[in-house]
Parts: sequence; structure tokens; C-alpha cells
Amino acid sequence: MADFKRQTARIMYVRDLINSTYTKQEGLKPNFLTTPRGDMVSRVNLMGVVVENDSKREMVVDDGSGKIIIRTFDETSPWFPQLSIGDPVLVIGKPREWNNEKYLLPEIIRKVTHTGWLSFRKRELSSLAQPSKPLSLIELIKKLDKGDGVDVQAVIDRSGISDAEDRIHFLLEQGEVFEVKPGRIKLL
Repeated sequence: MADFKRQTARIMYVRDLINSTYTKQEGLKPNFLTTPRGDMVSRVNLMGVVVENDSKREMVVDDGSGKIIIRTFDETSPWFPQLSIGDPVLVIGKPREWNNEKYLLPEIIRKVTHTGWLSFRKRELSSLAQPSKPLSLIELIKKLDKGDGVDVQAVIDRSGISDAEDRIHFLLEQGEVFEVKPGRIKLL
């Protein structure tokens, strides 16, 4: 049996989670989000306030940047009945998508008893959100390629470069990348 390593739960804003691209994988490989910055995230750590709660299977958490549904399929979930609208919470869970709607499948939900933690989290996220140097097209292709090449449109969309398509054609002509199959490229 292969060694199992649990992925780190990434601290995120809800807006970044919602604006990410969801990728579902086959087998035991974890599904993941690709954030607008190109990070791949399979577990999320967020803090916010409960704004809706049906006390059974769903609640909505707002962190000030957006709202996300926290959804469980366990009828006997111990968390939801104990939480009220207005309660600050810490949620660690796996991102999922259904009908183009992103939600979190919770692993841990804890009521935050000291609201100073919410202020701390905002400062923490602000420091993480410092602008980083944009990835070059080659770095982006390398980062997105999981072994079977990268969708050309995904590279164009995530690059933020206005002439990305022309640059990809140039890389193809120069032999830096090749087309694995139509619409998918790979570094040499």
C-alpha cells in the first residue's frame, strides 16, 4: 500500500476559493482547486461567521470576502446543531464542486470563542496576499503540468498576459514546448 500523506490545509479567503478552478481526479489522487495565483489546494482552512444554518446538513459561512456553503452528507453531524447564526467559526475541509457551485466538505468545524482570532486571521491573510512576481509562461506550464501536459486555454487564462497565445506559439516554434495532443502542451 502506498504511503498516505495528508495535504496541508491552506489558509484562504472565501473569494479565492470561489474564484478557483476545480479539478476532479480519478482514483486516490485528491481533487484540488487551482487558485487565481496558480496554487493547487486540496484542503482549506478558513475563518468566518455563520450567516445561515439549517442545523442538519448545510450552513453558510461569510469571511467578509464572500460566502461559502459548508455541506455534510452525514445525518448525524455534531457541528451544525451547536452553531447559531452570528457564531464565528474555524472550518477545515475539502473543496468540492457540484453544478458549478463550490462548497466545503468539513473535516473540522470549531466555534471561535475569542473574536480576536478573526482579526488575527485577517492580518495573516493580508500578509499572505502580498503581490508576488507573476510566473513566466514556462514556470506556469511547469507548475500546472501533472504529467499529462497542460490545457493551452488554462495557461492562457491563468497567465494574465495579453499576448499569451502568441507566446505559446513562439514556444512551440522554438521547441521549448510540444503538443502532447491537440490543445495540450508539455515542456521538453
